[in-house]
Amino acid sequence: MIAALPMYDREQTAAAHDAFWEALREELRAGGVAAPERLSRGGDLWSAWQSPDLLLGQVCSLPYRMRLHGHVMLLGTADYGLPDAPAGHYYSYFVVRAGEDRALAAHAGRRFACNEWISHSGWVAAQMGAELAGCAFTAAYETGSHWQSAHDVAEGAADIAAIDAISWRIIEEHAPQVSARLQILGRTPASPGQAFICAPRMDAAGMRAALGRVIASGAGAPLGIGGLVDIAAPAYCELPIPQGLARGAPRRAGMGAQTPEDAGLRPAGAD
Repeated sequence: MIAALPMYDREQTAAAHDAFWEALREELRAGGVAAPERLSRGGDLWSAWQSPDLLLGQVCSLPYRMRLHGHVMLLGTADYGLPDAPAGHYYSYFVVRAGEDRALAAHAGRRFACNEWISHSGWVAAQMGAELAGCAFTAAYETGSHWQSAHDVAEGAADIAAIDAISWRIIEEHAPQVSARLQILGRTPASPGQAFICAPRMDAAGMRAALGRVIASGAGAPLGIGGLVDIAAPAYCELPIPQGLARGAPRRAGMGAQTPEDAGLRPAGAD
């Protein structure tokens, strides 16, 4: 069986993720579940998310509504306790270099660092926030991670990025030399956060109960997880999908300018 928590699992947070999994693993084994000894790391995320052996996974809302909805079971959403957001919801901060405190629309045509095109927090939420400001980000490129996006802005390779608030917490704690060179310009609308999932053949009710007990015990506190929230699938699926991804299988775009087609948004159910 596969257990993976890839969304915020980095070198700096690996020990805390391991400790969380160990607590959950023992809870599951006490209930007769043959939980794996260690978290799976590396490899192709899509293969893990879609594996019939997925006991526990964590996924961004865009891949979920774009492809995984109806093929995996939602176990719940971690509540990271962000201020001014409903439980289980999150948002991204627009970050620019310190001192560049112009209005968001003034940054629309500048170089935008996106962690991945299939990231809600780094791309879709950013375009939603820009739309509210009456603009759109068009000169965008893909960096591979929120950490790299923040670094690129700090170093001047990019001018603006949308960094999800949980990643920003981790950057502030573990890379203050980067965060100190940046400032928050604003934030995107809040939306349902990273979902815990499992394969359909797994005991979703049992997994959900075990997750809830372990989080209630405080085992998620070092990761900032204070609760488990039940957010139904429609709350995820009503959010938009970039037009360039809406019809086909998810892809990882190459570095380079974002196309006008991909910059547009459409609801998950749009044809």
